[in-house]
Amino acid sequence: IRESEGAAEEALQLRRFAACATARTRWYGFAYFEAARALGRSGEALPLMEERFRRYGGRSAEPASTLFRAYERLDRISDGLAILERALEQRPDDGELLVFASRTLASVGLRERAEALLAAAVGKTRPTLLSRAHADQAIRDGDFDRAFSLWRDLVADEPLDLSGQRTFAGVLAERGGIGAAVAHLREQTARFPGNHGLQKLLYQWASQEEPDAGDAELLRVIEIDPNDAWARRERAERLMQAGRLAEAEAELEAARTIAPLDPAGRAMRGHWLLQSGRLVEARDALADSLRREI
Repeated sequence: IRESEGAAEEALQLRRFAACATARTRWYGFAYFEAARALGRSGEALPLMEERFRRYGGRSAEPASTLFRAYERLDRISDGLAILERALEQRPDDGELLVFASRTLASVGLRERAEALLAAAVGKTRPTLLSRAHADQAIRDGDFDRAFSLWRDLVADEPLDLSGQRTFAGVLAERGGIGAAVAHLREQTARFPGNHGLQKLLYQWASQEEPDAGDAELLRVIEIDPNDAWARRERAERLMQAGRLAEAEAELEAARTIAPLDPAGRAMRGHWLLQSGRLVEARDALADSLRREI
């Protein structure tokens, strides 16, 4: 709430407090790191992530996975992998950690070690986590028939798992083209008409199927959640492309009200100013967006 009101510093401190108070909850720690990074203060947040791992890494897999993701954001993959190995030494029977480390190592090409960790996780975590790891590996191997079979079952079991639906749509597109992904997502949004995430996913794929398509799907995203700043910016971009600058400005203002500190909103404002012929203001807006992004 404070962040949406423009109180970035206070919001950041509140996120830091939550990260410290809930050392075993992944979302709070990484949310603090991401907020600090957006303000160009990742150097301030990283030591806290490292301290959380030192203090609580033996009690939970969360500090290790969060610290790895922070290192990953900073392109320090080697440091992140070293943390995972240390975490595995401390918690060799943590099924969730074994699967997380396996999927991570597989993604960077360490296939043999990844398979060993996944085998060690059998019987120590939920079967669906293991299935997801095997399904991801099938995609990396280019075996889309196997990936289709695995992800079809996972999505059937957990239809509201957005990351699963996103991955399955990609598999469908690889096997049968974008139309196959769109058809599946239309079925899912008809089944769950008020689900914001599924509707957004449908829009993203429908707009790929045809460049001028997707307006109805995007308007439905906004109807379900008028406070989706991303959807408002997306709508503004479409209006700009159509030359409807006054309507685009209204959408940009709505997005700015929702997320006043978002660099993407400032960048879009810069492009709107450029298209409106206000070159000096456009330069300043784009420069400000770039500073915030860095």
